[in-house]
Amino acid sequence: MKLIQDMKIALKIRLLAYCLFAFLLIIGVVGLREISNVNDKLEELNNERLVPIVKLEELKSSMIAASTSANSYMNASDDEERASLKEEITATLTKIEASLSEYNDETDQATVSNVLTTYAAYTEALDNFLTTYQNGMTGPGGPGANAPATEEAAEAGAEAGDATGVAAGADLAAEPAGEPGGPPAEMTALDTAKAELIDAMDGWINEHINEARQTYEDSKAVYRSTWITMLILLAISAAVTVVLALFIIRAVVHPIEKVTAKLKEI
Repeated sequence: MKLIQDMKIALKIRLLAYCLFAFLLIIGVVGLREISNVNDKLEELNNERLVPIVKLEELKSSMIAASTSANSYMNASDDEERASLKEEITATLTKIEASLSEYNDETDQATVSNVLTTYAAYTEALDNFLTTYQNGMTGPGGPGANAPATEEAAEAGAEAGDATGVAAGADLAAEPAGEPGGPPAEMTALDTAKAELIDAMDGWINEHINEARQTYEDSKAVYRSTWITMLILLAISAAVTVVLALFIIRAVVHPIEKVTAKLKEI
């Protein structure tokens, strides 16, 4: 304090200005750094959390759409419609595979590996389904597939006069492919593979949702720390500035008061 008292008035005023400038610089630098931290968290939340969730939801929708198109393919009324649907399914699968290829470097993660594995099983079931029903419902389980066998068995039984042959023909007519009274085996396999794939995708999406939630909580913590840091710096700056200002004012005013008092005495 004695050092400040011994300073000239102009130097004391410059010291106060320098202190104000230094505090403004510190507050500005710290504020920019904290804002940058908040911005980094927001970018992470958007680019690494929300964007992947949107992409994965689109992937899941494409997978469901491929299965829906496969059912339409089975029930198509003519070859032209089937060809159009197959092109649509192929385009959808190509899009899905292009999107999944972005995650080939992340196969060490259990969720990603599970999705890729279930997707391979899904495409295999889908290919088998499309091959089976390339002629529509004339494949296994379709009405066209059972009719010839039924007629041949019935005719064979009638010609032989064997009631067993007729009964066999009737049994064949009543029994579809796959489980008795149930859907065709290829359809069941495709539905099962699709359900497993969607479950795997949901697990992957939920993992990103949990990470997004954690990133959001982290960003709130950074925001709170920014507020606290800035308030502390402002409080320290204000306190030091006020103390210096009062001391300098006193150091300037007190000598002037003495001089004024002496002049009055004279």
